[in-house]
Amino acid sequence: MKEWLDAAIIYLISDSSLVSPVQCVLKKGGVIVPSNDNNELILIRTVTGWRVFMDYHKLNKATRKGHFLLPFID
Repeated sequence: MKEWLDAAIIYLISDSSLVSPVQCVLKKGGVIVPSNDNNELILIRTVTGWRVFMDYHKLNKATRKGHFLLPFID
């Protein structure tokens, strides 16, 4: 995350009550099993991309709950 802050991809706005913490982790793919020089098998997990996790607890506390959860579609 520090690299993203330094590259100005993301920026801090933690003073808002509507901001939720976000965490980016690597998305794990399959497993490949190559052999090394000693003919030993090594398990290597492949990385297929990034997964974003958001914690909506702070946002849910700041929003007002209505009587009707879903809007009417007429």
